[in-house]
Amino acid sequence: MRDRAWRFIFALSLIALSALLYMLDYIKFGDYKHILDFLLQNMAFLLIQVLLVTLILGWFVGYMDKQKRLKKQNMVIGAFFMEVGTKLLTYISDLDPELESIRSSLVVDEDWSDQEFSRVSKGLKGYGYGIDMEKLDLEYLFILLQKELAFSLGS
Repeated sequence: MRDRAWRFIFALSLIALSALLYMLDYIKFGDYKHILDFLLQNMAFLLIQVLLVTLILGWFVGYMDKQKRLKKQNMVIGAFFMEVGTKLLTYISDLDPELESIRSSLVVDEDWSDQEFSRVSKGLKGYGYGIDMEKLDLEYLFILLQKELAFSLGS
């Protein structure tokens, strides 16, 4: 309520100040046609200003909001993989019956170049992933996910 009252008082003050300035202009020059001409010109340009400010500020605020959301999303994804994801991916990848055929190419060290990452990425695109359902331990998976449920839900 206070915020609305403050805005209303501020708007009335600006209108009163504007009217006072127009009165001073009339007192000094005595030409109301001149004042009306400038008033119409200013109102016409005001629409263009509002359009430009709305578009530019709207784009900028949207851009900043998107950057904040992406940063938060990346933090959540990173935290998930630190807490849950790595264990989960390790467990599921160990269920792949053909994992031994690609395991050696997945060991990353500090000497890897961009070309090495690209080569392995291209090789993995053609790989047929699978899961040996006989090895899947649903109870272990349930316990793993249940243990990390509080983190995953943000509680």
